[in-house]
Amino acid sequence: MVRIPDGRFVIGGGSAESFGVGRTFGVEAYDPEDHEFTALPYILDRKRAFASAALLSGGEIVLSGNWYGDDAIAVLGPKKGISLEKKVSAHRASPLIFPVSADDAYILGSMDNYGNWLSTTVIDCVKGDSFIPEIFNEWRPLAYNPFFSLTDYLIGEYRYLMPARNASDGRIGFLKLEDGRFSLLETEGDIQPKGVDGDSLTFFTQFLVDKTARTAYLLGYDSVCRVYVVKLYYDASLVGDKASWSIYCTKDPLEGFPKSGPA
Repeated sequence: MVRIPDGRFVIGGGSAESFGVGRTFGVEAYDPEDHEFTALPYILDRKRAFASAALLSGGEIVLSGNWYGDDAIAVLGPKKGISLEKKVSAHRASPLIFPVSADDAYILGSMDNYGNWLSTTVIDCVKGDSFIPEIFNEWRPLAYNPFFSLTDYLIGEYRYLMPARNASDGRIGFLKLEDGRFSLLETEGDIQPKGVDGDSLTFFTQFLVDKTARTAYLLGYDSVCRVYVVKLYYDASLVGDKASWSIYCTKDPLEGFPKSGPA
């Protein structure tokens, strides 16, 4: 699902039957003012479920992702339908799609089309060859939440933040994607993955950006289920300075926490 410039939402694919069974070709537009669905005069390149979509500035929609079916990159034009279809290097379900220019986007994810952990960090592109950023050898992004969208990582035009973990010592850091290039966001001091008792912290995949306050939040917990929140103040990084951060935790464990899976 993606919102197009006229205010409608384009929705494509989905389960053919109840309980997530099967996949579909159909594409519809939902008008939030009239609360009406309209079938669009074209279909997807293949039956899809658990697909993701992102709008390019030229009005075209990038599609990728599938569930129990082969994946591919497709570009959907609002008037002419599918204009491009391209193979992927890794089949994914609900990938993240980051537009990096007016006609290009990066596609990455952590779950394959059968719901298994995807070990590769390869990135597929609408234009150009797939690649693995060199910095991913040292800093690996935390698992991408399949129910979050690119807006949860967006901090500006073609500019994104995502949490990562150091491959050698487990430190937490933040990767910045800007102008199609990945780099490590410089912070004032290292964010150590240790709790108040010295035990390791486990972080969730959810990552929330408050673009108005120019802050971001990463949630985690320790061995006794105290809740921790890393608050990143990324404003200074936009002008070339180091970002500051704070970490907070609950005094006592929260009953019934955690509710979902960690990174």
